[in-house]
Amino acid sequence: MKILIIHNHLRTGGVTSIISSQIRSLQDSGHEISLLVGENASRNLEVLKGIPVFVEPALKYLSAASESPETIKKLYKKVLLCFEKHFSKAHLIHIHNLNLGKNAIVNAAIYEMAKKGTRILNHCHDFAEDLRYDNYCNLRYAIEDVLNYQLQEVLYPAFSTYFYAVLTSRDQKILEQSGINKNNLFLLSNPVEVTTFKDTNQ
Repeated sequence: MKILIIHNHLRTGGVTSIISSQIRSLQDSGHEISLLVGENASRNLEVLKGIPVFVEPALKYLSAASESPETIKKLYKKVLLCFEKHFSKAHLIHIHNLNLGKNAIVNAAIYEMAKKGTRILNHCHDFAEDLRYDNYCNLRYAIEDVLNYQLQEVLYPAFSTYFYAVLTSRDQKILEQSGINKNNLFLLSNPVEVTTFKDTNQ
């Protein structure tokens, strides 16, 4: 299967570590992996060697409330064109932390691609509604006020080809109670890599 992993950046940190583990596991299973990111600051990651990494700066973190409607619409078209270039019906799109709302334009563009039948796996690490008030305001401004979508529909689509992976049973229950189909919702805990340490006290 062709899998395109999307994130705002590849800086050193938690999500990049998860992406690295994910790549190793998926490659071991014979899948074809590529990455689409807003910023690639981890070019020396061993796991990325031989993997296509596409960079589109419009995917980086964006404070929508500080941008004009014209700028938001321009960036939205740019992201849509980028997605149309890199997506195909053969792909599964695995996007990380979409519902944190770090770039509302990406939320709207992913929703638009999902409407066309693109298979999406939304890997939810965090949620804007969970004490991220600034992010939620950015989402509402860009998605509802500027791009004229319904915020709830964009954040939680109910398409048959749109899937959710959450890290905790708490988040799983919340999404289930919100009406997400159980068949489209998976509990996918963070992987833990076990390392053998040498006892230096002996």
